[in-house]
Amino acid sequence: MAKKYNKRCIFVMNKMDLVRNESDRQRLIEEFDGELGRLVEHDGIILTSAYSALKARLYKNNKVDLVTLKKDRFISVNKDGEVISGRSFTEDCVELLEKESGITQLESYFKSIFGG
Repeated sequence: MAKKYNKRCIFVMNKMDLVRNESDRQRLIEEFDGELGRLVEHDGIILTSAYSALKARLYKNNKVDLVTLKKDRFISVNKDGEVISGRSFTEDCVELLEKESGITQLESYFKSIFGG
């Protein structure tokens, strides 16, 4: 379809919050790009966690509080090489959560294509 309609293409790999090991993430990218990358010309692969992005944005929009994020057993961030979650999760971790979710990278890509 990208060739047929002469459109740019990216691949988005979601659920990356379940793949914490960086070498495993890199292996996934290499395998995926090796299989599909030679078939479809693309601008890259963006790793995301829609769940983490949602939680960060809900907090930023005052829909959930910090206590709720601390109780969420699926929420964690890597801060200075240490995994932070639970009671150790602080307000400054929300920015890391959003960044690690890949949502800002995905939004930046769309802004570069569509503007604004």
